[in-house]
Amino acid sequence: MPSFLTAFVSLLTVSAFAQPGATSPPPDITIKVLLPDGSPAAGVEVGISIHHADNDNKGLSLEVSPVDGKSLLTNSSGLITIDRKFLPLSDAQARPRVIDAINMDRTLVGFGSVTKEAADSSTPITITLAPACHIIAHLHSSQVEALGLPLKITHLSAWWGDLRPLGIDNRKDGIHEFVLPPGDFKISAFGSNTATKEVNITINRGDVERYLDIDLPASCIARMTGKPAPELRSIKGWQNGPPVKLADLRGKVVLLDFWGAWCGPCVFAMPELMELHEKYKDQGLVIIAIHDDSTESIATMNESLKFAREKVWNNRELPFLIALDGGGEMPIEGDSDTARGATTATYGISAFPTQVLIDRNGNVVGKRRPGADDPLLKVFESK
Repeated sequence: MPSFLTAFVSLLTVSAFAQPGATSPPPDITIKVLLPDGSPAAGVEVGISIHHADNDNKGLSLEVSPVDGKSLLTNSSGLITIDRKFLPLSDAQARPRVIDAINMDRTLVGFGSVTKEAADSSTPITITLAPACHIIAHLHSSQVEALGLPLKITHLSAWWGDLRPLGIDNRKDGIHEFVLPPGDFKISAFGSNTATKEVNITINRGDVERYLDIDLPASCIARMTGKPAPELRSIKGWQNGPPVKLADLRGKVVLLDFWGAWCGPCVFAMPELMELHEKYKDQGLVIIAIHDDSTESIATMNESLKFAREKVWNNRELPFLIALDGGGEMPIEGDSDTARGATTATYGISAFPTQVLIDRNGNVVGKRRPGADDPLLKVFESK
């Protein structure tokens, strides 16, 4: 969590229990883990997510997310207590939090959900382990391959109802190995230059191994690469200039930055965009920051940016064009995700921030990521 958000959350937590007449902090959360036969499961790892220990490792290499930097292991009675601050639950939080439990040799696994009501009671939350099914998922994309684009990394999550107990990111070989207990799950997968694909699976008792072949569809931006950029549409507000059309910006290098005031990484990325604007604006760079349709107006957007402006941007204002998307929640073509705003949906944006580079001819170059292979610099070098 970014430092300013950590400080803000800490301040709220302290304030909540420092007020006169405030109730005492809620109790810590006790988890009880049982073996399949109902006896206590000692020495079992407990956490809030399972992931790969090393994204370059082959085979079944899993870790449980530590809590406060420490691994949590059940005692001889199968019990473990989690500090309430590391599993925040509030009256406003309707969705439960997930708890994972897995034994050391990864042959037994179980998931549990924690509601605020259950966490506030003194009764331990029970998770019963079950024999694990070893899943081997191969993520690839015939569409991306046909477009001549790379599939550098892939990501996979397993959803148990509305909860995500497992996520494996940044696999370079497209092979994701993990374990699941018996039950119904949704596998959500995507990669570089791909859209998200969801696959529903059922793990039955007695299932030992399952192989999944997941052919990911190409993303909207991948399909646009080398083609004219779609026009901005349903924009309901502008800042730092009058409304523009991409067609009127031919001869310029255009960088679309899809962002939201609610998005921490987006806010922290803005100083780098300010520097790009100052460095290249006289050489033909036009930055348009497209805020998703999550706020009603430019005024409400600016109101929510007061903290970021003061603590992250050094009291600077964003100097480039800002467009506030409109149109509400819309489907993304060829993707299982939706987007807030018509332009955001047209470009298939479901992760923030995402930057899309458009060359001087008005054609999509692709996603822009800062670094040694920054396509923005290549466009300026080739002018």
